[in-house]
Amino acid sequence: MYITQKEARIHNLINRFCKNYSIEELKDGFTADELSNRLFFRQEDFNYVIEENILILKNEKYMPTEKLIKQFTKIKGKLKKEDETLEALKMDYKRKFEELINSNNYEPTKEIIELAYKIHWYILPEYEEYMIVNSEIYPNENTKDYYNHYHTLEDLYNELLGNGKNIASKKGDMNLNKDIKIAIYSRRWGHDDYYRIARTTTGWKVSFHQTREGSKEGEALIKHLEHDSISYPNSLSRFMLDLWNKADSEEMSIEDLKEYLESITMWINVCEKNTPENIEV
Repeated sequence: MYITQKEARIHNLINRFCKNYSIEELKDGFTADELSNRLFFRQEDFNYVIEENILILKNEKYMPTEKLIKQFTKIKGKLKKEDETLEALKMDYKRKFEELINSNNYEPTKEIIELAYKIHWYILPEYEEYMIVNSEIYPNENTKDYYNHYHTLEDLYNELLGNGKNIASKKGDMNLNKDIKIAIYSRRWGHDDYYRIARTTTGWKVSFHQTREGSKEGEALIKHLEHDSISYPNSLSRFMLDLWNKADSEEMSIEDLKEYLESITMWINVCEKNTPENIEV
């Protein structure tokens, strides 16, 4: 099954509703602040839940859709309340996983998969979206199949050790929608021009005389460069996409993002300054 990053993220957000609310609380709806502060919604999550028909916005409150209520009820029905059995399962799992490591045979056994399945429906762990995408399996839908892999078993092991995913991290939100000034050299005018660029939830916004918004591949920047007859590297779009993804997936400060953009700017300027002259028709 092909799973997108957005679909994996929705899977994880639904888990957060299930772990933090009752059905009555769910039906009461949520403010944006509550979703941000209690469920650690990132800015793009507010768009995702609307686009995927998980929540609808009514009178400044986010209300659950029938789709969310149905999935919420299904998951809640499978969840078990924590009891003394859970601690025994955890101890057994950690021992079995360590035996798996020491055996140099990383093939999961039926026994450890069964333990993972039982623990999963006690704690409903949240995993990195890329792991769900790569496995092509939703942990809540085909739980035993999901854990039939060394790396997913390893993720659960780390979760039990307290080294699992940091769900409170909003990652790249700290560098969103903040203008950064970059200097682009122009052969035509013989000096640097100063552009303003900001990372958005959908790509990049670039301002120089006019403002353009475009894709993660740097479409807005490239249009500005072409409009001003600035030479740029052929693979610029790939590097802009890579930088967008890096800035989104890490807690990258605005200062660090500025340094990366300045290195790309220097690359553009080298191309512009070394463009052959007196050849253009």
